Amino acid sequence: MKGSCNLGNSGRYAVKHNPAAYYVGDSDRAACRTDDIPLGSLQRGVLRRDIDADTLPTFAFVTPNLCNDTHDCSVAAGDRWLKQLVPLLLGTDSYAAGKTAIFVVWDEDSPMPFIALAPTVPAGTVESAKVDHYALLRTTEEMLGIPTRLGAAAGARACGRHSTFDSWPAHLLGLNGLIALLPDDAS
Repeated sequence: MKGSCNLGNSGRYAVKHNPAAYYVGDSDRAACRTDDIPLGSLQRGVLRRDIDADTLPTFAFVTPNLCNDTHDCSVAAGDRWLKQLVPLLLGTDSYAAGKTAIFVVWDEDSPMPFIALAPTVPAGTVESAKVDHYALLRTTEEMLGIPTRLGAAAGARACGRHSTFDSWPAHLLGLNGLIALLPDDAS
């Protein structure tokens, strides 16, 4: 994405993968221009600056470009990108303190991995119930303390309700950072 709230495709940026571009309320356009900003590279840019300073925003939605999300490049290319980004996030003090959760999800409607990383998620945890984007939205709303549920998230079960842990621990509700990574296609 070349600039804030870019509403058109450019280079390897595909606007269709950027939810903020589709918000249409009066205040949504202003929020998009302020908060929907280019990622930069993993070596420099806004996200890298925030990682290095351990000042992640309360919520960040990271959409890789069409190569790193494996739409236009190999799964190996997407894996390399994630192998560079995820350790940076795992190395922050806020992650170590249990104040940051990372979700890696795909946008394809087929059995795809749904990965939740947080110090409070026990190793080997397997979610037995179906997890979809509405469950992620519900989980995000709960973790951020948002009392109203958007659309189908109102009827979705939050992640963690059917797994080996009962829910996200209360101290995760005061998040420094909630990162949702969306590397589109796993095939």
